[in-house]
Amino acid sequence: MPMLVAAMATTDRLIARILDDPHLVEVVHSADAETFCSLLDEVGLADSGELLALATPQQFVAAIDASLWDWEGDAESFNHLRFVTWLEVMFEGGENLVMRRLLQLPEETLVLAFLGQLFVLDVQTLGAGMAGASRHEAELAERVLDACLYIEFGDHVLVARRPSGWDTVLAALLTLDRDHHDVVQRVLDACCRASTDQIEQAGGLQSLLSSAETIAEDARAEKNDRRAKRGYVAPDDATAFLALAAATPTDLIPADTDAITRAYQREFEPRPPEPPAHGRGLRDLLGRDPPKLPARALRRTLDELDATTRDERQAELAYLANLLLASGTVDGPAEAATLVLEVVHAGLEHARGLEPDLDVATVGADRLFRLGWALRGHAALTPD
Repeated sequence: MPMLVAAMATTDRLIARILDDPHLVEVVHSADAETFCSLLDEVGLADSGELLALATPQQFVAAIDASLWDWEGDAESFNHLRFVTWLEVMFEGGENLVMRRLLQLPEETLVLAFLGQLFVLDVQTLGAGMAGASRHEAELAERVLDACLYIEFGDHVLVARRPSGWDTVLAALLTLDRDHHDVVQRVLDACCRASTDQIEQAGGLQSLLSSAETIAEDARAEKNDRRAKRGYVAPDDATAFLALAAATPTDLIPADTDAITRAYQREFEPRPPEPPAHGRGLRDLLGRDPPKLPARALRRTLDELDATTRDERQAELAYLANLLLASGTVDGPAEAATLVLEVVHAGLEHARGLEPDLDVATVGADRLFRLGWALRGHAALTPD
């Protein structure tokens, strides 16, 4: 299954920003490409997950062009290490965001980007070469491959040029291949032709791979633990949660927290709040238009709570947005954040109708979401 990186940090920031100003999406979209690239530089790529989630295709491609091409003397070169960082930041917004953004890049750029990360070999050609080699050469080639990060991918064998970023690059290819196999096939075929030329010029695969750094540590179990602590929600769990929410009776407020949310709360290790960005930052771009519902109503409700409960509710909203991303229901953090606010607002209004004296401090956002999600499904089934 393709890797899905948690969107907790991105959705958390987006929830906070949209609660403060629901016009965020429109304001960011109104910025020209040059302004957007300057803003990205000021915020810093590592902290720009929500900006990349909100960017228009034109803004995104312009940012890629500005960030990944470096001048060296009189020539430009593609920064392959920084491309991995871009992938990691985009994965904060979920697999659908990564797939959508990669498809927005010119195919020539995709070939160049992945060729800088991988040697791509044809399975049949590699097998024929191994069969025609001497026993010593075949054993040497097997030892070299065993020391590398590599995987058979359809008609190709993908070999990492460097261990750093292997999981991220492979996840990006798998994500793209899920719905756009023809694009991936063309990219890998082009990479394979280029890799074959490089191998021939280097004097063989063994010489080429042996000269590269090929040692990598296997930390899959630790990685999965870290992802859970950062707020990762498994797709199966997200789907099960939404199915449970759809079956929630709309004449009752859910009595307690569901098992999936309880498991998430046990694993998740909240991070301390981030300090506000310095310089122009994102907020200087926003303006001061009056907010609209549902963000205004939810902000007013949150302001009625004590600080600890308010922080808990906002963290729950971020969890729910992350859950929507994991389920594949939405395409990116911006849509996830907006949908969560709408559903929780609907659940809150309905709950107040059921219990006019409701103490909102005692009702978690996950319970209100389940109620709102059930109402949403009920409305979809009700004929006009």
